Amino acid sequence: MSPVTKLPFSLALKSVLAVSPRVEADSTRFVREHTSVPVPEIFDVVESASGNGLPGGYIVMSWIDGEPLGDWIGHHLFEPPETKAALDQLDAAMISGDSTALTEAIARAQTMPHPVFDVSSVTQIGDDFRRAFAELRSIPPPDSDAVSALGGRPLNIIRCTVIPRQFGPFQSQQAFKAAILSQVSLDSAHLLPDLRRIAEPVHAKRHRIVFTHADLHPGNILVKDGRLAGIIDWERAGWYPEYWEYTMIEYHMINRRLLQQFWDAVEPFGADVYRDELALEWALWTTTGDKAIPNPSADELICPRLVEGAGQHGNKYNVLRSSTSHRVAVPGTL
Repeated sequence: MSPVTKLPFSLALKSVLAVSPRVEADSTRFVREHTSVPVPEIFDVVESASGNGLPGGYIVMSWIDGEPLGDWIGHHLFEPPETKAALDQLDAAMISGDSTALTEAIARAQTMPHPVFDVSSVTQIGDDFRRAFAELRSIPPPDSDAVSALGGRPLNIIRCTVIPRQFGPFQSQQAFKAAILSQVSLDSAHLLPDLRRIAEPVHAKRHRIVFTHADLHPGNILVKDGRLAGIIDWERAGWYPEYWEYTMIEYHMINRRLLQQFWDAVEPFGADVYRDELALEWALWTTTGDKAIPNPSADELICPRLVEGAGQHGNKYNVLRSSTSHRVAVPGTL
């Protein structure tokens, strides 16, 4: 996420690196013009190449009040009484500085039931998400099969790579799917026969091409008063196969148990959808580029989210609490 500075008069200044700011500005304006999805209003765009010659610049836009989705989820947890007592003990041990008491408190806390997301709090925001995605996916694409950013530009993706890169554009979804498969790392080449088998049902299906944000991690979603207040950072948006939003949401909640519980409760695209597509993407995440998933078994391609009891499979959650009694999730767990 690029740096954003709050300005007077409810304005925001965003510094954009490594890509033209017009990419995000154009996508944000497009969504604002074609839907009621809450996005910033764009007032000005300034292009300014960086010292290394890469594109960049600034966007002046409206400021949206709200807290990131990850923070909001952290404020809507249910803690079993025994867990609360164990965390109270941990707080007291941390304040006292008694190393023996702290060791005992940590050991006790690790045996306690995990806090869980309070699913009763998603009624309104769940409706907001389903409405937003329905609107985005109802916009007619300029080409029923091409995969690209707005105006036929290359896609700006960050999947399976630390540094965003341009990808495409593609004249057909088959070309896009083939290109995704071709990104498999050399050290995973021996798994290509298995990957091609997993890819068969996805490559055989013609998906709708829909407008997609493609980077919906919790920091890009703002919540206020239990409602969807804004979706920001549209620089990776474009025309993708319909499953891409779903699988990229999954990508951003790997090993984030509470975030999985939230999206499982919302079901923004309906229940039990895109199973073949998620199975393929998971297998590719373990074998592509910088490898988004540190897979415990090099040859294990089965997505744990598709296994019975999915949401709880193999995910770890740690909770700390400050002396002010405000619970915080350890980074990477929400």
